[in-house]
Order: sequence, then C-alpha cells, then structure tokens
Amino acid sequence: MRVFIETTPRYSGGYLAHLKGILSSGGIPGHVSAYVHCNPALADDIGAVDPQVVMLTDKAYGSSIPYLYVWGRKILPELLEKHKIDVLFNTNALRGSANTAGIPRVTISHNLLPFEDEELRRYGLFGKGRLRLEILRFLQKRSFESADGVICLSEYARELAEKVCRLKRSAVIPHGISEAFRNPPKTLPQNGPLKLLYVSSQYIYKHHWNVVLAVHRLRKITGRDLTLDLVGVGELETTEPRASEKLRDAMASVGDSSFVKMRGSVPYREMQDVYRGADIFVFASSCETFGNILLEAMSAGLPIACSNKRPMSDILGDGGVYFSPHDPDSIAVAILSLMDRPDESARRAEMAIARSKGYSWTRCARETFSFIEEVHNGKNSRV
Repeated sequence: MRVFIETTPRYSGGYLAHLKGILSSGGIPGHVSAYVHCNPALADDIGAVDPQVVMLTDKAYGSSIPYLYVWGRKILPELLEKHKIDVLFNTNALRGSANTAGIPRVTISHNLLPFEDEELRRYGLFGKGRLRLEILRFLQKRSFESADGVICLSEYARELAEKVCRLKRSAVIPHGISEAFRNPPKTLPQNGPLKLLYVSSQYIYKHHWNVVLAVHRLRKITGRDLTLDLVGVGELETTEPRASEKLRDAMASVGDSSFVKMRGSVPYREMQDVYRGADIFVFASSCETFGNILLEAMSAGLPIACSNKRPMSDILGDGGVYFSPHDPDSIAVAILSLMDRPDESARRAEMAIARSKGYSWTRCARETFSFIEEVHNGKNSRV
C-alpha cells in the first residue's frame, strides 16, 4: 500500500513530534510505503526516517497562498498519479473534498478549539480571532465530513467532533512519547528555591496570566524563592493580542515580576533538557486535542499541577493534582499541595511515569497505518 502524506508548511512542536514519531519509530508495516510531501525546513526537522519513507521536498511549498491553491488543484493529483498512491493522508484537516485522483482520503484532528463552544465565547461575537475560528470550524467540518476516515487523538476529541460532524469512519489514536524525555520521578526539597515550568504557546485558552498571579501569591504566602519559566510565550503576540495583554497586565499588577522568565520558542530537540531543569510542571490549558506537552512532563517525572479539563484528566489520571485554569487561587492551592507533601508528589510522579509508558510512537505509527489500510479496504470502523 502506498500512502501519500500531505503536510502543512506552518507547524507547531506537537505537529512535528507526531510526524517525526510515526515516520521514524519503526512502526510502519513492511508492506507500506509512505511518500511525505513537505518543504525543506520540515524535512530537516523530521530528520532520519524509516526505510519505507520517501521524502518529497518542495522549496516552493508554503511560499504563498496562491501556490498552495495551485498545488492542491494541479500538482497534488499529478504526484498521486506519478507515485501510484493508494491513500491520501492529509495531516492539516483543511482539505475540503476528495482529491481528483479519486482515492480514499484520511485526515487527522489536531485542533479542537473551533469545536469548543465555551472556548469560542472567549473570543466574543466579533473580531479577527472569532472570525478566524469560525472559518476554521467551517473548513474542518467540511474536511472531516468529506474524508473517508478521521483520526482523533483522544476519545474526548472524537466526542466533540461527532457532535458537530458526521464522520464516516473514525479512530482514536493518541500520540506517543520519545524515550529521550524519560526521567526518574523528582522529589521536591522542603526548603529553598523551586523552578516552576509551563510550556505552551500564548493563546487565550492557555491562561498564562492566572499562573503568574498564582505563583506570585505563593511567593508571598510561603516566602520561598519560586520562579516561573514560561516556555513558548512571546512569539504569538500579533495572533493573540488579548492573551498578551492579559499577561502583561498580570505581570504589572504583581509589581516585581522578575520571578517570571519568558523564554520564547525552544527547539524540540532541546525540550528534554528544559524538563530536566524544572521542579514542578504546571499545565493550565482549558482546551487540548490531546496534550502532548503534558505527556512529555509526565514522562520526565515532574510533579504536575494540571487543568481539570478533559482530555488532560483522562491522560494524567491520578498522576498529578488538579485546578480550575480560570482561578488563580485554585492554581495556587494545587501547586502548594505539591510543595507541602513532597513524598506524595513523588508518588504521583511515579504514577504519571507509569501512565506515560502506555504511549509510544511505534504503537501510534502501527495503529495509524492500520487504520489507513482499513479505510483503503473499505471497512466501516470505529476503533
């Protein structure tokens, strides 16, 4: 079976981790050949791949919107015919209809935000942010309903998608985790400084400002030298100005905000060292398709204070403590419970490590291509 993998020119760390994971973990069945179309930057980031993978690099891919339109209408069908492709695997969930070659198409849900009504309301009824999400909602719905198969990263993601879309076939296939992130559980010192870590891009639903307020209050209550590393913050100010404004207001309100360290984007290959350097991990997102960053922190053995929203609670289970991402006091109480009970925190970190071992890229790759083959064979499945 020959699978053509259509990528996106702009991608997040989670998107890269997924592609890298399924293409280099040894999980692709021997009878499958995967043809990956991408720009050179993505090919470099993916790096070494399995023997069954053919990288088709295109320098012009993503250079302009008109080129992407022409590529989808003219170049893509030619590539499918040239390489005798059996199935198209579209990884950006925005292709709206079956391709002109008439072969089955599988897509994947990476972005749950357009389907979360509660989150949509945070963007108001009007404005660029809301308009962008409404357009994405329309495009993703059209893509999911026209696809022959849809991969969801969590059961919660599928539940939401099925409320909005009529899916022909679907499967829940969670991300894996690189062995490079694995560390023994960390035991917190009862005294002295602690470094808290929150890894996330800057969006409204990430609630960075509430984490800043929570840590500030803990510094006053405990008298301990608590620092907060915000990794990934800063690069999205033009996309999410309200999130940036809320964060700036929070930092201004605490007076001395030198305890907050904004590191911006960190290369994926360096993230394992970022986790190793932290004492406590905080994850305050209220909307995730899966939560790959949370899984990385679990594997890294960190005590975790986490948002009580799904699917985070499904993934972490009893491996951490929970809070409302909308309430700084709730966040502070959760973090304080980790600090005050280091033995219990270490025990929960052990549980998180154990849960993380149920996720692997080999399994993800195997299940992904198995589902693609089921779609190719015309099986009506809900895995």
